[in-house]
Formats: sequence, structure tokens, C-alpha cells
Amino acid sequence: MSSIDLFTTGNDYFCNSLRKIIMCVKTLVLLLLVSFLSCKAGSDSPMVFTDAGYKSEMVKNENGTFDFKPILGDGPTDIKITLSDLPNSGLCRIVGFYSDQNYIADTLQAINGVIHYKNPKGLAQGFYYFGVPGKPNDYIQVMVGEDQQFEMTCRFTDVINSMVINGSDENTMFYEFSKFENGISGRLQGIANKMTGLSEGSPEYKKLKAEKEQIESEKLTKVKEIYQKNPKSLFANFKY
Repeated sequence: MSSIDLFTTGNDYFCNSLRKIIMCVKTLVLLLLVSFLSCKAGSDSPMVFTDAGYKSEMVKNENGTFDFKPILGDGPTDIKITLSDLPNSGLCRIVGFYSDQNYIADTLQAINGVIHYKNPKGLAQGFYYFGVPGKPNDYIQVMVGEDQQFEMTCRFTDVINSMVINGSDENTMFYEFSKFENGISGRLQGIANKMTGLSEGSPEYKKLKAEKEQIESEKLTKVKEIYQKNPKSLFANFKY
């Protein structure tokens, strides 16, 4: 294994550990919140949560307990995705996410590179993967919020940079940020490559570390700006 692989593996281990800690903290906070609400008389109004890939509300049952219920969008759902350079036909799986689990939300048949999904009831608001016909390991990422009638057009060979959105602010924000994030990732990888083999106490290492922290700060600032401009957005709450 190369030093670059070791660096990447270390980063992955740290990120996975951090995600587990965050999930534990969130679980503890929610348990405390449920306990508080259970003691609060006459509190019947739902509380909305946006977590990893889904949007739900906490509702009070008749017996006084609380449950999480997915929030549907303003149906019906009418989402059309066109892959301009991949005229494949075949099965398309729509994968949804709830907490740390994923599930098959629905399936449909794509025709000549067009994935046209309709659902009169609407989908639960959240983050979805739309499978690419004929490419079982590939997918198109879609944010499904309140407004579920929109079109997306892209090239399969360059989904993020070629994506054109019509009728969805959520997905416009998502793909614009994805372009920004790809640029950030490239700069960070370049710094990681330069840091390989350097002594941690060396001036060059310290300089590169400062550049790395500055780039990470730029990303956090960008996320904060998006949230401040769109505080009710599904995407903004998903990323913030």
C-alpha cells in the first residue's frame, strides 16, 4: 500500500468514526427531546427534522408516545431525467434513504435514455438515487423536496458538470454545490499529495496544512451561505 493509500485510508477511518459519533449524539438529543415532549402537556404540533437523506416529522400518538413519519411533497410526482448520450432502455430502481438505511422506493422502465417517473401520491421528501438503465452500479442523484415536478438533462459521461435543471431549486443548489465541492476535493487531494513524505514539523508541511485548513474553511463558509439564503430548503438543511 502506498503512502497516498495510507493517507486516504486514515482519512476514511477518521470520517467513519466521526459519522458514528455524530449519529450517537443525534440519537441522544432525540431521546432527550422525546422525553421532554412526553412531559409537555398539550403539545400536539409536529416537529420537523432533516437528517441523512430524508425529511420527517415527530408526531404524537393517541397513547402519548411519539413516532417519526416521512413528510410527503406536494404531489403528484412527475420527474423526468434525460441521459443525452446514453439511449438505453431497461429497469430503473429508485433508492431512498432513511436514517442509515436505504430502500427501494419504486421501480420503472426507462425508454431510450429517458427516466420518466410519475407517482400520484408523491414521494417522501429526501435524497434519492435514480438507477441508470443498463448500468447497475451507476445512478443519478436527485433531491426530492416539496415541489416534485421537474426535469433534469445531462450526459452520463459527465453528470455533474453537464447537468441542466428545469423547475427544481433544490436540485439546482445541489448540483451547483457538487461542482464547487469537486473543485475543493481536487485542491485538497493536490495538497495531500504534496504533504506525503514531509516531516510534520517542517516549514513546508506547516504551509500546506494551513492551505488545507483554509480550503476546508471555504467549504464551510459556502455551506453556511447557502443555508442563510435558503433556511427552509431541504438541501440547505441536509448539508448544514
